[in-house]
Amino acid sequence: MFHLMYLPIAVIFLGLTIGMYRAFNAGNLVLGGNALASLVAICIPLLLDIIILPQVESSIHIGPVLPLWIAVAGGLHSIGMTTIYERIWWWDHLTHLVSASLIGAVVYGGLLAIDAEPTLADLGWPTIAGVTVGITLLAGVFWELIELVGRDIASSLGREPLLVPYDRLDTTLDLVVDLIGPIMILLLDIRMFVDLWEQSPITAEIVLTWVTAVLLVGSVVFGAWHLWYHRDRYFQFS
Repeated sequence: MFHLMYLPIAVIFLGLTIGMYRAFNAGNLVLGGNALASLVAICIPLLLDIIILPQVESSIHIGPVLPLWIAVAGGLHSIGMTTIYERIWWWDHLTHLVSASLIGAVVYGGLLAIDAEPTLADLGWPTIAGVTVGITLLAGVFWELIELVGRDIASSLGREPLLVPYDRLDTTLDLVVDLIGPIMILLLDIRMFVDLWEQSPITAEIVLTWVTAVLLVGSVVFGAWHLWYHRDRYFQFS
């Protein structure tokens, strides 16, 4: 059954598509690449819901809320890449807040579904709150490291990076906002993704475990790369 929430998703998707086309046509690979990444992120839950999950006869239904939230976050980020980040100081933090709130809400919903399932772990509120904030902050660290490594690689190739890290203060503020996002979800008790995960709590446990592992390993790898690339700056031996 068609849900009205798919309409704003379609509008944002169309806007990103037009923006991507114009950017690539103008030779702006950075803006076009970021719009393309946002489009891919929107398509993932839609393809899972419409094509992949029905093919494997899964009873899980994702619905429009997740792709809509992703679309809003991707749209804000892509708009920011059109010099808005440079002209409006708080736009980057707004984007981080929307993204961190999304991650926090998804994780929170998954943990509540796991906690409510008698055959799975009995987590308790302190664990749920701590893991929600921890995974969201880890995702924020992972993103900041991607920006740094992307700049390193682009610099070595003589290209402009797709993601632009600014300074340490900006990075610190981004991480603070990444903390505020899940804390807001916890304080407001936003449970919009509980119904999604309750369809299969074991899937929630598997997904959250793997996502945490990937974020942790990825952060270590990217962090090690960045330190090695700037070893002359960070490790000065007399």
